[in-house]
Amino acid sequence: MSTYIVIQSHHSNYPHPITFQKGEGLLVGERYDGPEDWSDWYFCTNQSGVRGWVPAQVFVRNEWQPEQGIAIEDYTAYELNAMTGEIVTALRQRNGWIWCVQQTDQAEGWLPLDHLQLVENSES
Repeated sequence: MSTYIVIQSHHSNYPHPITFQKGEGLLVGERYDGPEDWSDWYFCTNQSGVRGWVPAQVFVRNEWQPEQGIAIEDYTAYELNAMTGEIVTALRQRNGWIWCVQQTDQAEGWLPLDHLQLVENSES
């Protein structure tokens, strides 16, 4: 596992993030096209109508209807609110974002990689 320090505060713009279970159908929308290096994120809608950004690795598209997808793993777009100086442990990385655990309260969620600096890497 890798340990990071937050070098730029992050506050989520999505208080009600998209969440879904493996096997759930998705409506696949636009691909993210911003200045950040966040490739392969798609704006999807789950079966409950909740919309949010989803990494391409967690769904497959329908071959005949590419706007339709099926989740191949459980997923939540929950983002952590983190202040500069906080320490987090990375559990997995996806397309410029890291799923982290905060040391202070053990809360889990996504943080942008460019807001973090590697402190320790014990994956070697």
